[in-house]
Parts: sequence; C-alpha cells; structure tokens
Amino acid sequence: MRLLSGVRIENFRSIRKVDLLDLDEYSPIIGLNSSGKSNILRALNLFFNDQLDEEQTSISLGRDYPDFLRRTGKRKFVSVGVSFDLSGGFRPRGTDDFFTKYELEDTFVVQRTWTLDILTGGTQETVQFGKSWEVLVEAPSGDDRTAAFAFIRAIQFRYVPNHIRPADFIEKEIQPLRESMLTNLRRTTEFKTGGVAETMDALNRVAANMLKQTSQAVAAGAQGRGVSADVPADFAQLAFQIALQTVTSHGLQSTGLQGSGTQSFTLLHVLDLLDRTGRSRGFGWKKASIWAVEEPESFLHAGLRSRFATDLHAYACSQSRQVFATAHQDEFVRVANNAWLTSLVDDQTRINRASARDALIQSTKQRVTTFQHPLMEASDKPLVLVEGKLDAAHLRNAIRGAGMRPLWRMVALEEVDTLVKAGGDALLNYLKVNQLVLASRPPEGPILVLRDWEDAPKVEGLKQAVAAHEYSTVTACSEELCNPELGTTFRGIERFLSTDTVRAVIPTSALGRPAESEFPLSVTKSSLDGAKNKLLEHDVKSGTSSPYMRNLAGWLDQQVAAMLDGVPVDSFLF
Repeated sequence: MRLLSGVRIENFRSIRKVDLLDLDEYSPIIGLNSSGKSNILRALNLFFNDQLDEEQTSISLGRDYPDFLRRTGKRKFVSVGVSFDLSGGFRPRGTDDFFTKYELEDTFVVQRTWTLDILTGGTQETVQFGKSWEVLVEAPSGDDRTAAFAFIRAIQFRYVPNHIRPADFIEKEIQPLRESMLTNLRRTTEFKTGGVAETMDALNRVAANMLKQTSQAVAAGAQGRGVSADVPADFAQLAFQIALQTVTSHGLQSTGLQGSGTQSFTLLHVLDLLDRTGRSRGFGWKKASIWAVEEPESFLHAGLRSRFATDLHAYACSQSRQVFATAHQDEFVRVANNAWLTSLVDDQTRINRASARDALIQSTKQRVTTFQHPLMEASDKPLVLVEGKLDAAHLRNAIRGAGMRPLWRMVALEEVDTLVKAGGDALLNYLKVNQLVLASRPPEGPILVLRDWEDAPKVEGLKQAVAAHEYSTVTACSEELCNPELGTTFRGIERFLSTDTVRAVIPTSALGRPAESEFPLSVTKSSLDGAKNKLLEHDVKSGTSSPYMRNLAGWLDQQVAAMLDGVPVDSFLF
C-alpha cells in the first residue's frame, strides 16, 4: 500500500521549496553530504510527530527557518504538506462522515504551517486540507480539524537517525512489547489454571513465538545470529522490562555486545515486529507505518548491505507500510523503481526524481555512490543480455504472465549502458570493447547473449566476442517457437506475438497475406517499426501475453540452465 503520494516542504533549513510527487512504496534519497537528505526526513518527522529528531526537539523558527531567507523581509514560516493516497483503501477510523462530506476518493492533502507569533516570540500553527494541493482551505477548530489530524495520527511514523547506537534504540522502542506479551500470556492455559512454574514457562514460550519471525529474518542475514527475548525466569522478576538477546553459536549474548552491523540488521527486523504488535494494540486507530531511515548502510559489509537493502525493500512493499531511506550506497538504490537525488545549489536543496538506473548513473558521476561497470550487474548469477528494451519488456511481460521465477537477470544493452544504441552491431562492438570486464565475472555468473530469430546465422561469429568468459555464450530465439500465422517479414521479437494483438494494433490495410490462404500475415518494415511500441503497450495494458512469447520465455530459461551445466559444481559452493 502506498500511503503517501506526495510531500511538499517549504522554508525548512536548507530547503526553500521541494516537491516529492508520485512517490513509490520505497523511496531512496541519495546525494552528497549536507545536500539536505536528512532535512527531508526531519520535516516528515515534524509533520507526523511534532518533533524533529530523536531528542524530541520542537520546531524553532529562530533555528529552522533558512538562513538565506532571513534578510529578505518575507514572512517567516515553515510548511510541510503531505498528500495521502486513498486509492488503496487507507481510511482512518472515525472519518466516514468526513469522507462523505468532502467527497474524498483518491487523494487527500493536509498541510501544516508554523509561523512566528509576534506577541510571544514563539510559533503558531495553521492547518489546511483539501482534495488536492490547488484547493487547500484552512481547517477550522472542531470536527473537521480533528478529522484532518486523524489522517496524521493513523500513521506510526518511525524516524531512525544514523548516529544512534542501534542496541540503545532497540532497548528503548521494544518496551511496548511487554504489554503484548502479558496479553498473550493471560490467554494461555498455564496462566489460567497452572502454577507459578508453568506460568513462567508459558511466558518464555509466548516470547519465543512473538520473536520467531524476527529471529528467522535476522539469522538469514546476520551469519546465523537470531534473537530471543530476555524475560523473567522466576515470579520474583515478573515486574520486568524486555530486552533482546542475540542467539550465537556459543549461546545467548546481549545485543549490545554485537557488532554495529549486526545491531543495525537486528533493528531493521525489530521495526517490523514493533509495527505488527503496535497495530494490534492500536485498537484500529493505527492503520499504517512509515519508516524514515538515515544511511542504513553504516557499519554494514557488502553482503549484509545487499541483504539489508533487499529486506528493507520487501518490508516497504508489504501491506500498510512505506519507507524513505537516505543512502550513499548502490544497493539501496538498485532495489528501487525510482530514486530521489538531492543537490545543494546556492545553499538551497534541490531534488529530482529519476529511475533507479539513471539515478545511479548520475550519482556515480557526482561521486555520491561507487562506480560499478554495467556488465558486472548481478555478477553472482547468470545474466541474459538482449538487444533492445522492447525485447526485454516483451519477455518480462511473458515471464510475469507465465508465473515464472527465473534465477537469472535480464537486461537490454540500452539498460546497462544508456550511451549505447540498440542493435546487433552495437552489441558486438560493446562486447569487444569490454572483454576484460566480461572476463572478470565469476564462473557462476555467465552471460547469455540473445539475438533475434533471423540472426541465427550470425551467432557463431558473435560467440568470439564473449569467449573472454569461459562459460558465456550466444544464442538466437528459436524460430520453431514463432507464431506460424506471422510470416518472416515480422522480424524481431514481434513474430512471437499473438495474431489477435497484431490485428488489434496494425491496420488491416497494412497487413498482407497469400492469395490462396489467410496466413501467414506479412507486414512492411515501416508499418512494423511504427507499431512496435503500441504492440507492447497493448499486451502490457491488457495484462495478457502471447502463448508463443511465454513459450519463448520458457525456452530461454532452459537455455540458461544448459549454459550453467557447463560450469563446474565447485563454483557454486561457498
């Protein structure tokens, strides 16, 4: 569920005005140090929690109003607005009448503004709301204002700064679990009818069950280290505070004694646990969670960074949660669809939205993230390299339609290097120039270059271009799998489309057929080239894929498996 579709911040620290619109469930924010990344998270913390940081600092126009505006003579104010996405069913408790009164459907905007109170020298707040940014009206006191704030209070906003000790954060935040543990304990037979010893055993069992999912998630990434609850062992300790212990091969240890990376990884999964138990305690008032995580890569080695980024993205895409994360590392951008790039121009924060791939290219040039050669993408698994973006899009649509779960990555040449044009010659030249990079891929990460069906005679010549990697190879789409109703003039991957799709997009006047029969259909090169984007759009929008295209995707999966058969088994053993 996407909770927020947009954020608008004005006159806050380094920010004059920024808009983050069309937000995803997971939004990485990358940029150089002091470019304003953390100010975005702090502004959101102010909006939801009325505080700026973990010290519960309140807003101060003397401190938080931008320095570059102080001598302009303009009215001093700080404003933070949020557009709530209602299309996924987000509806705070007790707002049914409010929804009806204002005919709310897809979007609801709330904007909070803090201005200088001339009489007291402090701040005074106004609240505006509306169906869009263009029609905001001031929320009067009474039921409407209460309903507007219900949207804010229905979300548990968790701000995790980068300079905290994760174990201290866990110790502080985990105490509310005590109430949930006791509630579950009261439901047990041992508590109702057993003695003291049986009740204490039941408490430990309840704690273990509550932490089971979290412990498994931590163990999957932190070298087998899980977590368990440190709860009382006897009745005299029953007035207790909860602590977490780390399960190691040598027994239980305090989480505070673990390395900072293990603590950070544990904290990630504890946040999920807090969300799950928090909503059950919220009696329906808390509907969702937003995490604002600063530089989660701190103290993580490369493998744990990758696992942390994957798990963080998975949590963001789970029900009733959204994540914002500032980062300097590629792993936290690669898992996203889009990213936000910050920069500082004349002491003011600028922010732009870009696809994850474009964001990484730009951030590498700015020395924000580290450079990784495009051919080293997903180096620990097979990589299928196709000629054009349309080829990749058709195959991905077919893989999705077939419900496949391939254990390989697929990219188009244009996707791995935006400066290279699509086409067979460009592909050949690219591979020739990058022989050393290709050779540096590990044995278990070979590349399969996929050519169009009509290029089968050129495959042998192209194999020399991938020979630098012993197990990489080249193949052409199997012509036997093409739609038999489409003739050889349908060059490229479009020959694997369904006849219905072709007829729905290409005018009948542009389709030829033999005099003596209805099939195979033919088409001119200009007609086919002009229709390629629409042919893809037709199948993607309709949620369908051609059976011939699905067969091609399955065949491709078999080709990758055959390629891996040549790789020594020892290459896959750690």
